[in-house]
Amino acid sequence: MSSRDAGRGSGRLAAVSAPPEEPPQGGVSNGDCAQDKGIRLHRKEAPLILSGAARRRRRGIAAIVIASFALAGCGFHPLYGDFGDEGEFDANLAAISVTPISERIGQILANSLRDGFNPTGARVPTRYILTVVLQTAVGDYAIRKDGTASRELLVVGGSFSLYEKGSEKPVLSGAVRANDSYDVGESEYSVIVANNDSRARAAQDISTEIRSRVAAYFRRRAAKS
Repeated sequence: MSSRDAGRGSGRLAAVSAPPEEPPQGGVSNGDCAQDKGIRLHRKEAPLILSGAARRRRRGIAAIVIASFALAGCGFHPLYGDFGDEGEFDANLAAISVTPISERIGQILANSLRDGFNPTGARVPTRYILTVVLQTAVGDYAIRKDGTASRELLVVGGSFSLYEKGSEKPVLSGAVRANDSYDVGESEYSVIVANNDSRARAAQDISTEIRSRVAAYFRRRAAKS
């Protein structure tokens, strides 16, 4: 088994060429900047003249910023945003039992969800059951001149369902997805470590998303009652 194939998931993605790197801006070395510093201190910048379209775009951005502050003052929260401190105790979230999830990435995700739902470790009777199904795939993301991969892309997708205990109909369900890439070195061990780290990051991203969406569900339900 080659280092490129180490730690692969259950699927394989088609090779994707990495976007070309943009050349550095300016093209002036530090030495040139030092020599030119005396001149640049006295150089006057030309006044910035904006077109009508640019001025309208600027006014639009300013309006969005002002509206964001106004909505925040009215108690507005994004649907899938971060709802407060994850270390804060929430009785509904703490009452969720997370069923085991297959594979190592599933174990990491399940542990992260349990910690996120009940960060204090309080003993709370189970009132909800959360199930999660994941699929993973790894593919070449950047290719060297010799045809070997220099970077790989991990794609993790799946779905989750939240049930009230004793019910077979979910009260909330949805799809989740996370992408993460990592370098492929010459050492097989380094590739395995990089792949495992990538899976841990993807699991954490999915955990944060699921927690936010479940918290949003309980907020909506509380607002209706």
